[in-house]
Amino acid sequence: MNTQKTGGFVVILLGVPLGIIAPDRMLLATAASIGLMMIFFAKERIDDERVQQLKMKAMFAAMSSGIMFTFLAHHYASRVLAGGWGDANASIPAMSVWEFLAGILLIALGLFHYWRWQDARPVREG
Repeated sequence: MNTQKTGGFVVILLGVPLGIIAPDRMLLATAASIGLMMIFFAKERIDDERVQQLKMKAMFAAMSSGIMFTFLAHHYASRVLAGGWGDANASIPAMSVWEFLAGILLIALGLFHYWRWQDARPVREG
């Protein structure tokens, strides 16, 4: 594992618990976004054209589908998990750009590693 990925994990492991303790969600979302960016954009052990193509494809798919998915996850977390589902007039708390970026990067990382895993599987003949 390279130092950029290790740094990303350190930022997430130190920043996210501090963000949970803090009264503001901004520290949590900022630490998660910075850590996920460091992990996603780090060089891979084998960093060829196929890896770059998969990263670009994952980021495009995450941006395309992640807008609705991130909004729905935020809506679910703020309404259902916070107990605000019963009040139909309650407004949804505003989502920061850092929270949106963390959601998009999570989707992109998941898609990239899934597609990379698919590429590594042996092809079944007949």
